[in-house]
Amino acid sequence: KNVLYIKADFNLLYPLFAPDSLEMVYLNFPDPNYGGANRRKNRIFSPRFLDLMAEALTADGRLQVVTDQFSFFQDMLAIAEADDRFKKSHKERYLTNFSPPAKTRFQMAWEKFDRPVFRFELQKI
Repeated sequence: KNVLYIKADFNLLYPLFAPDSLEMVYLNFPDPNYGGANRRKNRIFSPRFLDLMAEALTADGRLQVVTDQFSFFQDMLAIAEADDRFKKSHKERYLTNFSPPAKTRFQMAWEKFDRPVFRFELQKI
């Protein structure tokens, strides 16, 4: 009753988030090549994304990020670690292994290739 799955262009969803309305956001396997040649500036996970998450997440809201692309993961982790509005909810710099109760089609695809998965979870301070 309290979960909503949305399949849409995230850039179109930004204005729809009410302040302090989200307890948890899962960003699973975002497209590292979104935007073609200018992909870094067009990626979903960015300082702007964290600005919006800081506003939309509840006081102790959390954001989980998961990918199988290590260099992309390092870029996202560096952005997250530079933002003092969030702290990691785990002691390790990042986590490996990812076994959620429900799997996305992207997770099922990469599991066939036995690729490692990297994740971190942020909590709003």
